[in-house]
Amino acid sequence: EISDVKEIGDSYYIIKPVEKTEPAVLEFEKAKESVKKDLTEDLQREAAQKDAQSFLASLEDTNDIQKAARETDLKVTTTEFFTRNGNIPQLGNSPEIVKAAFKLTKENMICQKVLKSNGNFYIISFNEKKVPDQAKIDENLTREKKQLAIKKQNSTYAAWIKELKANGTIEIEQGIID
Repeated sequence: EISDVKEIGDSYYIIKPVEKTEPAVLEFEKAKESVKKDLTEDLQREAAQKDAQSFLASLEDTNDIQKAARETDLKVTTTEFFTRNGNIPQLGNSPEIVKAAFKLTKENMICQKVLKSNGNFYIISFNEKKVPDQAKIDENLTREKKQLAIKKQNSTYAAWIKELKANGTIEIEQGIID
């Protein structure tokens, strides 16, 4: 069977089942291995979060994340510059980390909470801030103005069509097509 058209978010879907799996009870050994694996992953995740929390607590005395990392045999990675609306090089899409990073300054160098992204825990610190090139700003501003003008045109056109439909009348003359 094929479903009716379903609207999910901004998209429309037609759903067709490909395969139907009958419910079954797992054998004890298979279930045991699955539960053991899930439990191990949960415990590892909790331990990693606790370690990150304790490392962050150790940074209260100093703002030197490099020195603290050397003392605990941790690796510090510096990313390339990134924008507020873009992805972070080496990390990918992480809006929470981007938001926290743009709140950091030379006076407030270390984020005071452990951040999670893609299953990993991060402690971020301020390194350097780069002012965007004025030519890029002008280019982005021009592009955004064009996009806003197009959106405004589309919304005005849609409102006009809606008004025409609401106030218009449709008359059907029989026999014209015949």
